[in-house]
Amino acid sequence: AKAIRLSAIRQISVLALINTRDRGKDAAGAALIDNEKTYCAIKYGKEIIDLISAEKSKTNKQTWMEDFITYWKDNAAKQRLFMGHCRAATTGEEGDNKNNHPIIVPAKLHNEAWKHTFIGIHNGIITNHSELFKDEGLDEKRIGEVDSEIIFQLIAKEVGDSEPTIEHLKTVAAKLEGDFSIIAS
Repeated sequence: AKAIRLSAIRQISVLALINTRDRGKDAAGAALIDNEKTYCAIKYGKEIIDLISAEKSKTNKQTWMEDFITYWKDNAAKQRLFMGHCRAATTGEEGDNKNNHPIIVPAKLHNEAWKHTFIGIHNGIITNHSELFKDEGLDEKRIGEVDSEIIFQLIAKEVGDSEPTIEHLKTVAAKLEGDFSIIAS
């Protein structure tokens, strides 16, 4: 019965992602985060239907999504979070996966000793992202060109090597201008 429930959860999660494709057809991605804070992520600079069917190579006909689902099945007991995103590009070229969601920011970009990796998705537009990258001294840490990245860069900088708290998120949110909803781990 548990295996059936887990299979249903996987199917519903992928179907939910497919059903949000009208929200954004420029790129799609998903991530699984487990209890040990390890993750598996996929992202693709085309809409979700293309991600589902994209083959790894001409010689390897298995798709990226099949690999992702296999990882999910093999590690089901440890999984604590699934996040998926269909992107309507506003800033940052969607053909460059560094701009696509989920956004992945290793805290070691800020300090080699820090162990966290922050992963998240964002809907909306951060209108002051360029200013924040500059004012917060994050220009040299920038991975891509997308406005969403500033959220997760600020979280990494704010949290440092401590455990994330709601206060960290409130501090970051207070710096952001624009409209946004965020899922982060």
